[in-house]
Amino acid sequence: MASYTLNVHLDDDVVAKLEISYVTLMFFDTIVAELGREFGSCYNFKYEDDDFDRIAVRSDEDLPAFVSYLEHEGEADIWLVRNPSDDISDIPEILPWDLCRLDMLSHGQFGTVYRSIHMPTDHVLAVKCIAIGKDDERKDDVFRELTLMKKCSSCEYVVSLVGASVDSQSFYICLEYMNGGSIGDYGKLPLRVLLFTTRSIFEGLKFLWTNNIMHRDLKPNNVLVNTSGYVKITDLGISKIMTDSVTRTYVGTTMYMAPERIQGGVYRLESDVWSFGLLLWELALGYFPLQQSSDTLTVNSVPSFHVKMQRIENNPWSFSELIRGCLRRNVLQRWKLNDLAASLYIMEGWPIDREVISRFIIDFKS
Repeated sequence: MASYTLNVHLDDDVVAKLEISYVTLMFFDTIVAELGREFGSCYNFKYEDDDFDRIAVRSDEDLPAFVSYLEHEGEADIWLVRNPSDDISDIPEILPWDLCRLDMLSHGQFGTVYRSIHMPTDHVLAVKCIAIGKDDERKDDVFRELTLMKKCSSCEYVVSLVGASVDSQSFYICLEYMNGGSIGDYGKLPLRVLLFTTRSIFEGLKFLWTNNIMHRDLKPNNVLVNTSGYVKITDLGISKIMTDSVTRTYVGTTMYMAPERIQGGVYRLESDVWSFGLLLWELALGYFPLQQSSDTLTVNSVPSFHVKMQRIENNPWSFSELIRGCLRRNVLQRWKLNDLAASLYIMEGWPIDREVISRFIIDFKS
């Protein structure tokens, strides 16, 4: 029976070797149990890849990449995570008692977001509080979100992760505060504001997609703005690292789902493209373009929807062409990243004039 060597780093200068069978590697729980028997209980572990990055393995979903690495190398260096706080040790820690809540920004299935002041620095943050208790699946989801957000920290078109902390009952994810709120709060956007907003959202999506991340819940409420004219994508809570560019998990806001998802098909990068097109169309009109007399009828109408060829409002034909490319029912014919990048409308939005967006946000709020 095939076996592999794990070089288990227990301390700065202590490394123990553990031979582990292929059968044990079939499930995350069996690996953690074996590590626990040999070295004491652990929560999960990290391994070092060819680029010397430490990759977390927290569930069965993370196993294929780890096993593939082992099969190729024959051994792996790993570090045990003894408790949840160790798992986010490379993210700046912001302690809960250093935060003063001002008001609630939003509340949803996955947590509540508060506008808060970080008292040691006097910075205003958006703090997402997620109750976890003993729910290991919820913990894995939060760790995955933190990992994705850290990966996106260099992108100015995605809301930045400032810090995080965890206690026995809750996670606290501290994000930059976008003082303009959601782009969905502004109704129909003026032409030039829409142009530069479109380009900003595209830049955020391009970053996600080129880093093999699908958003999976793109909608107006998940695009935030501020009075400096920045437009940023947020809420990576159900985003997913792409595996062969598809995933079967059923997530997302149903009304913005692509036809293939509503019909139970796989989620692809092109499913994000559909949501992008629907989002832009809504921002151009000031209302959801596919709305029927009920949400059920709206969702049922999506698989048979065909975007008409007319010019959309007073926007240029290049905008209508972009929407038609995004909203093709056939996923194989729907535009991809390269098609979007070559769109005349998206090219017209560069360079982004943030002063145009800033003036609009400030005037709207005043």
